[in-house]
Amino acid sequence: MSCSKGAKRCTCDILHNTTPGRSVALGFDGVPISTTTANSCKNNPCATFVNSTTGVTIADCRKIKFVAFSP
Repeated sequence: MSCSKGAKRCTCDILHNTTPGRSVALGFDGVPISTTTANSCKNNPCATFVNSTTGVTIADCRKIKFVAFSP
């Protein structure tokens, strides 16, 4: 996976290319949150995630500092 549109879009590019249902850890200001990808729209910055604890989360992918994948 690569970032085609510069650093501000890097996380969005990665999430747009991630298969729904993939387990990921997201970083918001250094705090990792384990979750599962549900949907990421290519035409806007919204990304949807599901988690057994927090339920459904919709986040602006431009605000996510990092995405970590399990092996």
